Amino acid sequence: MSPEVAHATDGVARLEGVFARLDRAITSEQVAKVVVEGGCAAAAANSGALVLLNTERTELRVIHAVGDDPASATRTGTLALSQRFPLCDVVRSRKELWLTDPNVLADAYPGIEASGNACAWAALPLQIDGVILGAVGWSFERQWLTSVQRASMRALTEAAGVALYRAGVFDSERQVRMRAELGAYDIVRQDRMMAAISSTLDSAGDAERGSKSLGLVARLLLQRLGEWSCVQTIDEHGRLRQMATAHADPQKEQLLHQLLPDGITSPRKPLGLLDRGLPVLVENIEMDSTRTGVLGRRHVEALRMLGVQRVLLVPMRIHGQTLGVLSVGTGRGGLTYSQSDQSVADRVARRCAAWLEYVRWRQIAERANQAREDFVAATSHELRTPLSHIKGFVSTLRTNDAAWDATTRDDFLAEIEHEADRLASLVDILLDLSRIDSGGLDPAQRRPVAPVSLVAAGIDRVRTSFPDRRLELHVAPELPAVLADASQVERVVANLLDNAAKYSPQSEPITIEAHIDGRFVVFRIEDRGLGVPPEHAERIFEPFFREPTGAYPAKPGTGLGLAICRSIIRSQRGRIWTEQRPGGGAVMAFTLPMAMTTEKG
Repeated sequence: MSPEVAHATDGVARLEGVFARLDRAITSEQVAKVVVEGGCAAAAANSGALVLLNTERTELRVIHAVGDDPASATRTGTLALSQRFPLCDVVRSRKELWLTDPNVLADAYPGIEASGNACAWAALPLQIDGVILGAVGWSFERQWLTSVQRASMRALTEAAGVALYRAGVFDSERQVRMRAELGAYDIVRQDRMMAAISSTLDSAGDAERGSKSLGLVARLLLQRLGEWSCVQTIDEHGRLRQMATAHADPQKEQLLHQLLPDGITSPRKPLGLLDRGLPVLVENIEMDSTRTGVLGRRHVEALRMLGVQRVLLVPMRIHGQTLGVLSVGTGRGGLTYSQSDQSVADRVARRCAAWLEYVRWRQIAERANQAREDFVAATSHELRTPLSHIKGFVSTLRTNDAAWDATTRDDFLAEIEHEADRLASLVDILLDLSRIDSGGLDPAQRRPVAPVSLVAAGIDRVRTSFPDRRLELHVAPELPAVLADASQVERVVANLLDNAAKYSPQSEPITIEAHIDGRFVVFRIEDRGLGVPPEHAERIFEPFFREPTGAYPAKPGTGLGLAICRSIIRSQRGRIWTEQRPGGGAVMAFTLPMAMTTEKG
């Protein structure tokens, strides 16, 4: 057998071995390795490379390369399809390239210098059913290429196209399985995180322990949603209060707590999309800090110092009400918050909102129970006083060891009658208070009425009690009508005037003023007395609470007047409060909705 025939026979055997290995290759990387290295062995090549088009079909990605000849192998990882390079030309033209002269290579590709032992080059397109996939190339030490070598390379390239298509299908299936497995794993992670969050919140039955639990929630969020997290709630004054914040880096977290200590508050700004229950994603806090106004300038500056660039704000919302804001942030470049991330954050935010609502209702219930106990105790005391007087006078009259003259008996009976009247009045007031608080006032009695009429009628009710007291009226007749039960509001005005007269000097005037504030009319009754201490500003509206009179003598009364005023104003969809008058004295103010902007019913 001649050397040429022996070499050809050996090449065919090697090629069959390559085909056998190619049948077992199931990934693109495995196919590329078999084709390039097998081609080198079967066709006596000393270098080779296989490249595939990317998804956008703009670049060639080097899958496998051997040898060091720059004309057939590249170590750069990717090649632009437009680049002047043998493999790129083959993909663009879909034609085979055979070069058997180094001078031709130098003329065609000036930027490429062949290695010292490379004298011939072959580059063939990889395709299947007319679809171009990439290219494969080899270089050879011998300047000429035999027909057997060329046939071997063509057969190998054709088989490689089929194998790469098969590998692509396998890769797609593997990616689908991988995504499904990752999705299932992510769901498991989410469920575990939510279980931990729920367990943390459920173990916190009150607000004090809850603030610590929200800190644990903020830390749990770091496992899934970035390096920084923050929980803010809206307090009773409408301000945003920071309940918890956390950072994945312990050193940065220590700095974070110095910059943003828990408990800091900021005025609540218009939340826009957050108030409508929609999340807000800030892709670059440096470029768009205006949308992070809910965080406050102090938060934004701190986040910049910590390197947080991207922030996701999610409202903690339940039953159409926003109770706070859950914020997460990251500084990792290229990482953005996907729809899945937003869904996770929204799920956590809704769970926190449910817990906040539970805590608030529990606080309301505890306050209501305490108020009921205080009310029962105070009522018992107030009822017991006249009853004790009545019983004392009756017992005295029934004694047999003393004879009472007619005048004394009449005095005793008058005191009994007085105490009975006082008792009956107290019971009537308590019944009124109960009826008003339980919604007993008829909404149909609320009609448009001019503020000046309400004030005038209220003054008429108490004018005889202090005829010499000077009143300063600043209630414009052109003020819009309010929607109210006139008789009840007149009662409020009269009660507040009587209260002002009791607790201010006789020589000082009482001012009555009204003005518009948004959709409401504000009524203000100002005196020049000692004022109300800030610690009593809320308590004076509680039943039976008596403000210490200081320099003034104790005033008679049941201690229910302001409590009834509060109940009436609330039933009229208004608000009542007290504040200090500039220059000294107290201001009793209440609001009523304007008729033109209020729905009936």
